[in-house]
Amino acid sequence: FKMMEELNMKPEDVVASMNYTINKYYLQDLNSNIEEEQSFGMKIKRSTGFIAPHNSVYANNRVETLLFEDQDLLSVNDTNKVQILDSSGLREVELTPALADSASYITEEEAIRLENAHGGLADVKGSFKLVGFGRNIDNKSIAGLTGQKSNQFYMKGHTIVLNSKVTGPLKGVYDNLKKREQFYADNKLSDHRVIAYADSGAKKFNIKNVNKYTLQELNSEDFNVNEKLDSWSFDESNNLRGFDGKFFGIQNELDKDSVTATVAKQGMSNINVFADSVHPSLVEGSRAVMQAYTDALEMQYEQELSKLTFDELAQQDIDSDSMKPIDRVMLSEGKTSLPSIRETLTNLANSKMTKLSTKLRTKGTLSLQESDIIQGFTLNDDGELVSTDDSLKPVRVTKDGVVHAEAAISQHMAKMLGVTNKDLKEGKEVLFLATRIPASSAGSTVVLKVSKISSRPGNTIAINSNMSHIIGSDLDGDMLHINMLETGDKLTEMQVAKN
Repeated sequence: FKMMEELNMKPEDVVASMNYTINKYYLQDLNSNIEEEQSFGMKIKRSTGFIAPHNSVYANNRVETLLFEDQDLLSVNDTNKVQILDSSGLREVELTPALADSASYITEEEAIRLENAHGGLADVKGSFKLVGFGRNIDNKSIAGLTGQKSNQFYMKGHTIVLNSKVTGPLKGVYDNLKKREQFYADNKLSDHRVIAYADSGAKKFNIKNVNKYTLQELNSEDFNVNEKLDSWSFDESNNLRGFDGKFFGIQNELDKDSVTATVAKQGMSNINVFADSVHPSLVEGSRAVMQAYTDALEMQYEQELSKLTFDELAQQDIDSDSMKPIDRVMLSEGKTSLPSIRETLTNLANSKMTKLSTKLRTKGTLSLQESDIIQGFTLNDDGELVSTDDSLKPVRVTKDGVVHAEAAISQHMAKMLGVTNKDLKEGKEVLFLATRIPASSAGSTVVLKVSKISSRPGNTIAINSNMSHIIGSDLDGDMLHINMLETGDKLTEMQVAKN
């Protein structure tokens, strides 16, 4: 009542404020405490694990984690240097991106098991995020490493599937995963699993020199993975290894074979940073882009929205996989008078109105970004990561102009772009726009050139780690909005405007 009187707040606002405060400062303490965190702010951030639901595909299993230090890529032949333009002209800046940033790794055999157990329900086909979040209360060996009787852990990352063909620094990761799986088989531990994480994907329970190793160690013939994991993971008194599997699972399917993509509003508005540039050509170019975007958005509204009714808008999504079967049937049969169906129809129409009036959609797709560590890297004699000739190249500025950054794209995206491996071998250049969502700066949108077509399943994309550093990706499930040009001899006025 005092809040209502002195702050002139409505009763519902007071309740909402109290609920927020209790949740933020007290309820989270039921699962974690400030002593386990780097700071109070980090405690709040990591509590998002509560709203990161995952399935129970690892239930009734024990899960061990093999963590390795994510290494910065050694700057060799200036591969880590980029040029930026400021008032004084071009100058070089050196980046130190983390190469395997927030990724997780499993063997092909484990991936097949997951797909057989879960794929039929959620169409998992090779691109997913493995999440482990909870409190360890039964493995006293693990808890003892934190000085407590129980401890919280949080692991997450886009999953890369490894098989016997893997080369480079990840070969050691794969070999040790296989050795641990063989250990389970030899000791009749059929309910045990092992997942590898780059340490950037281990948000909690990540202890250097205890449960974390270097890639150089993992690639050494002297590394005994079974002794190393048992030294901290095995609770001999309770005969337990690792964590309770009920806390681990697939969070969601990440890749979708969509055929359109939004042009990020933030990415467009961030072009305004060039409005007061000292270079007249940049000012003129940014204004031209903003005007072209405005014209295309206006045309999209006029042609696709302005003359449609609510019912017609909702019907546009009738064949979408996201629509519930019951809603699809009721809408297709015109039975929209029922309150629940009417509410669904209204929500669909409102969503379409917002999208078509404020967001420009072009030909494109939504691709899951994965690490380029599988695209051409090796360890030198000092255990440092260096790139090979097969690695994806970042954007470069030469005396002849800008050389666009390279990308390894999915088969779905290659089909949309109309490009084949034969085309690439013959030197065909295919360009497209990619925007990291959320787009936080003008650098969140980059021009990419197709360099490789992946044989891996799923709608994924890999770009140079320097480019990931520039656009702000941490590879824990980041999506890139891919915008493509319409091609052909008979383009519509709308297609020309969007191009």
